[in-house]
Amino acid sequence: MDPVSIIATALINGIMAGLERTTAQIVSDSYIKLKDLILRKYSTVRPSLEQLEKAPHSKARRDVIEEDLRHVGADQDEEVLALAQGLMRIVEYASVDIPGNDFEQTRHPEELIEKAERQAGNQAISQVVDKHLAQVMGIRSQYPISNFDLLSANIVNVSQIPEKLRIETGRLQNKIRIIIEEVASRIEERKYRSSEQAIESMPLAYVDRIKARELVQADKQIHVSYQALKTTVEFFADLNQMIIDKIEKSPSAASETNLVLGNAILVYELTDFLIGFIEDFRVRGVEEILKLYQETQIKTKEFRHKEEALRRKAEAEEIDAAVREQTLGDIGNRERSIKLLEEEWEDYIKTIKSLQNEVGVVHKKLPTLELIRENAKTQIELIQAVAMLQILKQNIGALEGAILTLEKIKLITLSPTRVRRLLGIR
Repeated sequence: MDPVSIIATALINGIMAGLERTTAQIVSDSYIKLKDLILRKYSTVRPSLEQLEKAPHSKARRDVIEEDLRHVGADQDEEVLALAQGLMRIVEYASVDIPGNDFEQTRHPEELIEKAERQAGNQAISQVVDKHLAQVMGIRSQYPISNFDLLSANIVNVSQIPEKLRIETGRLQNKIRIIIEEVASRIEERKYRSSEQAIESMPLAYVDRIKARELVQADKQIHVSYQALKTTVEFFADLNQMIIDKIEKSPSAASETNLVLGNAILVYELTDFLIGFIEDFRVRGVEEILKLYQETQIKTKEFRHKEEALRRKAEAEEIDAAVREQTLGDIGNRERSIKLLEEEWEDYIKTIKSLQNEVGVVHKKLPTLELIRENAKTQIELIQAVAMLQILKQNIGALEGAILTLEKIKLITLSPTRVRRLLGIR
C-alpha cells in the first residue's frame, strides 16, 4: 500500500469507528490526532476531508482526498504516515465490534465487488470451455477427423461435420472475448459512475462540460483497456491451474487420456486467444487524452502571449503606479495558476505513459506463448500426461512476471476535482 493509500485508509477507518457508540475511545482519539495534524500542516485538504467524513464509503470522495494529499506532499510526511499506520493498527486489532474493522475491506470496499465480478467471469468462461470440450470430444467420437481438425480455427472448414455444429464450435474464442470485455467494462463503469454524476451536477459552462465528459470518457477507456488485459492474463493462468488439478485427480488411465487430449486442445485454444489478444491490444483513450493535452498547451501559449502584451502595457510610464502594481500582481497570480495547470497535466500524462510501458511487459511474453502454443499442438498429436502437465506449469510460470507487473499498477479513477484542475476550471 502506498503512503497516501495508508493515510486515506486510516482516515476512513477512524471516521467509521467514530460513528459507533461502542468504539473504544482510543480509536476516536487517534483519528482526531491524525486529522488535526493533517489540517495543521495541510489546511487546503480541509474541504475534501470534510466531504469524506460525510460519506466515508464513497469511492469518489476517497479519490479526491488521496489526490489532495499527494498534491500537498503528504505522501512524503513521515510524521503523518506514522500516525496513520498507528491508527490502522489500533482499528485492526480493536476488541470492539465495529463495521469495517477489517481494514483491508474498508480500504477498498469496491474490491469486494470487483472480486465477485472476476469470479463470475471466471465461472462463465469455465462453463464455456467445459461445454466446448464436451462438444469437441463428442465430435471426435462421431466423425472421421484428425485431432488437429478439432481446433476452432480448423473445424469451420471440415466438411464432414454439420455446418451448424462447425459454426458453434468455432466460436469459442469469440465467446471468451465477450465475457472478458463485459467483466472489464462492468468493473470500470461502476468506478466511474459517481464521478460522471458529479460532473453533470457541476455548475459548468456548456463547452467546459463537454470537455470534462471527453476527458472522463477517454480516461475510462484507458482503464477498461487495462482491465481487459489484466483479466485475460489472470483468467488464462487460473484456467491452466484448473486443468492441472483435473489431470492430477484423474481416476483412470482412459479418462486421463481424454482429459489430456481435451485439455491439450484447450491449452492451444487459450494460448492462441491470448496471443491474438496481446497482438491486437492497445490502450484505448490515449489519443483522445493527448489531443486534449495539446489543446490545453495551445491555449496556454496563447494566454501567455496575451499576458505578456498586458504586462508591457502595465509597465508603460504613463500608467499610474497603483494600477501598474495591481495589474502586475494579477498577472503573477494567473501565471502561478497556469504553472499548476501545466504540472497537473504533466503528472497525468506521465501516469498514462508509465501504464503503457508497464503493459509492454506482457508483449515480451509473446515469443514464449507462441512456443507454448506450438508445444501444445505437438502434444495433441502425441498424448502424454506427464508432458501435458509440464506444458501447463510452463504456462503459469511464463505469465507470473506479467501478472505481478499488472498487479502493481495502481490506476486511480479520474475524480471530478482532478478533471476541473486539468481543464483549468475554477
